[in-house]
Amino acid sequence: MEKTHKIDMPNICLRFVALLSFMILILFAQSCKDDNSSKNGSFVEGWKEVLYEAPDNRAGSVVAFIKDGWLNLQRRLPSEEMLWHIILAQATDSLPPKVTFKARDDGSKYPSYAVITYKDGVYFIKDDGFYLRCRRQLKNTNHSSWLQPPPISDYNQLCSAGYGCNDLVGWAGKSQLIVGTGGPNDMSDCMVNLAYLEPEEEIEWMASATKMGVRSFSYKEGEAFLHDDGELLLAKMEIVKKTLSTSRNERNSKIAAGLPAPEFKFQQVLVPNKNKLSIGEFRDKVLLLDFWGMWCEPCIKNLPKLQKLYDTFKDKDFIVIGVHSLRSCDKLDEFVEKHNITYPITIASEEMQKDYDITSWPTYILVDRKDKIISISIGTLPTNGEIERILQRHNSKGS
Repeated sequence: MEKTHKIDMPNICLRFVALLSFMILILFAQSCKDDNSSKNGSFVEGWKEVLYEAPDNRAGSVVAFIKDGWLNLQRRLPSEEMLWHIILAQATDSLPPKVTFKARDDGSKYPSYAVITYKDGVYFIKDDGFYLRCRRQLKNTNHSSWLQPPPISDYNQLCSAGYGCNDLVGWAGKSQLIVGTGGPNDMSDCMVNLAYLEPEEEIEWMASATKMGVRSFSYKEGEAFLHDDGELLLAKMEIVKKTLSTSRNERNSKIAAGLPAPEFKFQQVLVPNKNKLSIGEFRDKVLLLDFWGMWCEPCIKNLPKLQKLYDTFKDKDFIVIGVHSLRSCDKLDEFVEKHNITYPITIASEEMQKDYDITSWPTYILVDRKDKIISISIGTLPTNGEIERILQRHNSKGS
C-alpha cells in the first residue's frame, strides 16, 4: 500500500510570513540607524572633516565639506596655501568619501598616492603630490554653487579659453599661478594652484579650447599643465616640487645649495663599462646627478632631454650621471642600450640614497667644480640657459 504525505500548507505559509516579517524589521531598524546617524551630523549640509594629513608634514592636508548640497574637497599646503579645490559631486549618498593610500614606488614609508572615492568610486580624486587626476560630476549652467575667482586686488587674469560655458581661466598673482575650470563667467568647479611665480617673472603660458569641450593650459612648455573636459581632469602641479625641495633643506641640512656634495663611490657602472666611479673623477667639471628609475614615468620622459643636455655641453666641462635606484634594476643594461644613453649610468647604494636624502624620483642635483651643491630639483630639469649661465660663472677650472 502506497504511503502519502500530506503537506501542511497553512503552517508553511505562516512560517514564511513570520520569517519575512522578521527580516523586514531588521532592515527597517538598520535603515533607522543609518538615517539617525546622518541626522546626527554624520553626512549632511554643514558636514566637514579632515580626510588626511601628510605624515611628514610636507604636503599639508585634505578637507572635505558639504556646501549647498555638494561635496567639496580642498587640499592645503602646510603654509595654508590652497593647492586645489574641487566640487566633486552632489552629496546624495549617505556615506562620506573614502580615502586609501598607495605605497610609494620608491619604497618610502610615507604614502605618496592618495585616492579619494565617492559613490563607490564613480567620482574620484587621485593625488600623488605632482599629478592630480579627477572625475567629478558634470555641472550645467544652472549649477548654483560655483567657486568664485580670486580677488582682483591680488590677481590679474591671464587668459580665458572656452565657448562661454565651462570655460578655463588663468590668474597670476604676486607669487602664484592659479587655473580655474568648469564654470561660466570666470567661475569654476575646480581650481588648481599650478606654480609659484618668481618676482617680476615673465610668465610663459598657453591656453586653448576645442569645440568638443576640452580646455588646456600649459606653463613653461608643460612644466605645469591642466587639461579638462568638465568631467575628467588631469593637472601637473609644479608648485609641490618647490615645496618638497624647500622641506628637504629643512629636513636635512647636509643637503642644500651651497653645501658640499656628499662623497660617493659606485661599485657598478654600466656606462662606461668599468668597476668603480667616484665624485673625484669629475672634479673641475659641473656635474648633474639624475636620481631615477625605470619604473618612474616622469624619469623616463626626461631621459631624451638629459641626453640632449649631455650632448650639448659635454665638451664644456659638463657631465651627467644617471643614478638608478636599487628598485627593479635587473634589466638596466638592456634598457640603457635600447635608449642609446651615452652618459654614465650607475646604480645607487643604500648609503648614497640616504646621504643625498632621496625620497622622490626623479631628483636632479647640480654640483659645481668645487663639489658644492648648486641646486636641488624634484622632477624639473635645468634648462640649457641655466647650464650656460652656470658654466659661464665657472668658466675657469680654478673658480
